Amino acid sequence: MGHDVYPLRSRLLSALLCLACLFMALPAPACTEDTVLDLVGRLEAGGNHDTVYYGVKVRPPRAITTMSVGEVLAWQRNTVRGGSVSSAAGKYQIIRPTLQGLVDQGVVQPSETFDAATQDRLGRHLLRATGYRAGDTSPETANRVAGVWAALPRVSGAGAGHSVYEGVAANHALITAPSYRAVLACERTVASLGSEIAAVRGGQTFGFHWDQVLEEIAGASQKVLAGIGTSAIGLLLGLFVVDLVLRAGSWIFSGNPEALYAGLAFRLLTVCLCLALLTMPGAFIDFIGAVVRQLAGSPGTGTAFSLNAFVSGRMALIFSLFEGLGIWPIAIQVGVIVIAALNLLPFALLPGLIVYWSARLLLAAAAGLFALGFGGLKETTAKARSAALLPVSAGLSLFVVMLLTGITLEMAWSVRSETNPLFAAMSFLLLEITAAALAWFLPPAIGKIIK
Repeated sequence: MGHDVYPLRSRLLSALLCLACLFMALPAPACTEDTVLDLVGRLEAGGNHDTVYYGVKVRPPRAITTMSVGEVLAWQRNTVRGGSVSSAAGKYQIIRPTLQGLVDQGVVQPSETFDAATQDRLGRHLLRATGYRAGDTSPETANRVAGVWAALPRVSGAGAGHSVYEGVAANHALITAPSYRAVLACERTVASLGSEIAAVRGGQTFGFHWDQVLEEIAGASQKVLAGIGTSAIGLLLGLFVVDLVLRAGSWIFSGNPEALYAGLAFRLLTVCLCLALLTMPGAFIDFIGAVVRQLAGSPGTGTAFSLNAFVSGRMALIFSLFEGLGIWPIAIQVGVIVIAALNLLPFALLPGLIVYWSARLLLAAAAGLFALGFGGLKETTAKARSAALLPVSAGLSLFVVMLLTGITLEMAWSVRSETNPLFAAMSFLLLEITAAALAWFLPPAIGKIIK
């Protein structure tokens, strides 16, 4: 009698169906470290290991993947001190404090090449330091990873959907929180986020481009000085012509040629000096700035102290306090944010004082030289000499304000590079308040001494 195979076949089919249902009920496999790093690299640098922060003031000497870690650190320090608000470098946009910390921990050596393999190793170390392990989709871990890379959003809690560093150095989250969580759970691929990333990047133009705003402010102040100079030229030439006409009339009526050429050479020389000063209103100020730069060793490009370099360097220093802040305890983070905000109060005073004394120097020089040139008559000589001291007083005042800002900025950078963010922020605030107070009280004292 043959065997009945149908009950056996039915049992096998039932078992297969049960296994299929079991596998369907299991959660989808979560993604790996490589998936997360691919996401970070695409968001932060478009997947390019040679990418540096777009707003750097000092470009790397060559492709960073051909530079050593030590050379990258040196370049990062130079570009931030030159006015860059970020020193982010490589596929994972590693900033200088973080890279220096990895060197100090022995994760990487300064002599190693900062190539793709090294960057991937560093990125993996930073990812693991957040507590992430393959398959982890918890909101807490996702938020910790977002605390390292600004392009990722927080997925829960205060600020969910936004970057931890939203608005700082033009940082924004480049994907939504649901998309980020979907990638962690392997529900979406990194490649499928291309259009979403491009759309959010387009909105970055509305971010906090502080360096551009400050450059526009500096440029506007220079235009104001140039406008003052142009107006003064017309007045000066008009008065010079009037003076010549009056002296010619005195010669005609008196028959005394000395009335015409007495002091004419001196006046003509003075007018030429006035024209030179007013035609190039920034030349004299640049000369003072060059002396200040030599004495203070102020960072930045160029040979002279400039308002643009000053405000860019100052804001870069404030922004540098936030670099790597996410790895510190919450108390330090809050303290740095509060103190950095307070730093803006004395900072706002110093650019205003530089513009004020620059304009006053220009006006005082024009008025003083004019009075000196046309005050040759006996009854006006004393007044002319007094007026001639005005540009001296204004020039010294501008020199003092520039020197104070240059020296304190250099001191602040030294403190910033050697201490934790909170102590650096407190020291910077103390230096800033001291510089602002001295810049406010010293110029009037100089004026009294000159008189």
